[in-house]
Amino acid sequence: MTPPVDQSLALSLNPLTAADIDRLRRWRNRVRSAFVDSRYLTKKAQRQWYRQYQKDSSQKIYLIKAKRQPIGIIGLKLTPPTNPDFGPAILGDLTYARRGVMTWAYRELMRLHPAPKYHGLVKKSNPKALALDLKVGFQVVKTDQKYWYVEFDSIKRIPVIPLLKPSPSPAEIKAVKRVLQSSWWGLGPVTAQLETAFAAFVGTTYAIAVNSCSAALHLSVHILSRRFPKKTNLVTTPLTFISTAAAGLYENLEVRFGDIEEQTLCLDPQDALAKADALTLTIIPVHYAGILSPIPQTPLPIIEDCAHAAGTPGAGHSSLLACWSFHPVKNIATGDGGMITTNDRQLAAELRRLRWLGIDQDTWAREQKGYNWEYQIPSLGFKYHTNDIMSAIALEQLKRLPTLNRRRRRLAKRYRTGLKDLPLILPPPSGSWHLYPIRLHRASLRPRLIQYLRDHHISVGVHYQPLHHYPFFNWHQPLPVTDRVYPTLLDLPIFPDMTLAEQDYVIHTLHDFYNL
Repeated sequence: MTPPVDQSLALSLNPLTAADIDRLRRWRNRVRSAFVDSRYLTKKAQRQWYRQYQKDSSQKIYLIKAKRQPIGIIGLKLTPPTNPDFGPAILGDLTYARRGVMTWAYRELMRLHPAPKYHGLVKKSNPKALALDLKVGFQVVKTDQKYWYVEFDSIKRIPVIPLLKPSPSPAEIKAVKRVLQSSWWGLGPVTAQLETAFAAFVGTTYAIAVNSCSAALHLSVHILSRRFPKKTNLVTTPLTFISTAAAGLYENLEVRFGDIEEQTLCLDPQDALAKADALTLTIIPVHYAGILSPIPQTPLPIIEDCAHAAGTPGAGHSSLLACWSFHPVKNIATGDGGMITTNDRQLAAELRRLRWLGIDQDTWAREQKGYNWEYQIPSLGFKYHTNDIMSAIALEQLKRLPTLNRRRRRLAKRYRTGLKDLPLILPPPSGSWHLYPIRLHRASLRPRLIQYLRDHHISVGVHYQPLHHYPFFNWHQPLPVTDRVYPTLLDLPIFPDMTLAEQDYVIHTLHDFYNL
């Protein structure tokens, strides 16, 4: 496992100049134990090395700085034309080897000089150097009496920076362990604790836990369909996951799409109202990427899709029902899960029955009476309930949510600073920063940029292919803003445990692309 990078070092990589040599030598001799080669380095020896480096145009040497102080060098010898299969040779005799710096330096070097493979020679008299090379991903491919010949396969060995990623902690592990040891794993007291805590967090009276946001959306539409059986359609945004619209299809409703606002990427409330009519059951705005969606001013019941919006101020406050996601990469992450919040007591009671097949008492409630197997089924429901294992994870994630979202905000702020000079449209403020969607000025660049980032081990995404592009929705009315925006959308990696070094790598790689 590669060592983590110490973020406090504020690392940078700079082309080596003659002015750096003496400062670097003095620092190196002061902390010789930090280097692979810990011998005392004389002024004469270092200057002689630098003169040789200046004569060799195939070498590219970089100075590593921490907090603007030189702490080492790393470089490579470019492939000579006579041997194109060999690949660049890594030069790292003076590399600072502690606190994850070597890992960071190799990634930066490979970003500046990308190649499928890198090679190096390690003297057998220096096993410490070999151990460090192996630790960051090199493999020994050949050996002789004097050297180990090492190789780094960048395609296989450089870890991909994911687009999204959950943030586990010991608290979640302990919480799950407590549930497992309690011998009650299903829907029970931990889920009730989660519902109470989540309702208080959102600022509503009731919260009903289910096994996914998809289930939450379907139950919400289903319960309104039962109240208003003559309604035949609903209106939502096309820029959302299919679950939002599928909730209507499950109830045999026509799904109508309102266009989006170009700035927020959320449902345009005026266009949504224009698509609604007397037979519209509900309008479902989506807080895309945690950006608070404007809510249409209408007497129609509103269902808020808050899948991206855990922690967004105001989310869940402007609707009859609000649906939340605890999918593994959402801001509150579990194996999977969801929640419905409402201030309507009657709806809440009915939703609790419907999530458990319509049964009037859940198993935990009946267990408290010595397991009463007799119950009533006033109406048919669905098996959409969650369990205490998932709820235990969600409860700990909810406690950590302010910290996790603070990390996301910090990353979003750094993206804005680092990308402001590129020809990109950066997203408007978000309350939760579940996604970081940028827009390109030219849609034709997107396929090349995606491939370039993937080649550099950066995972990106597009949220979402608009739903009206799928034939089974049978939607033929124009949505000009959505169709203009979608080809330019691209999501950059953002997740709470993303290191600043990883983010800097993403930012630098984007700059490299636009400087080609």
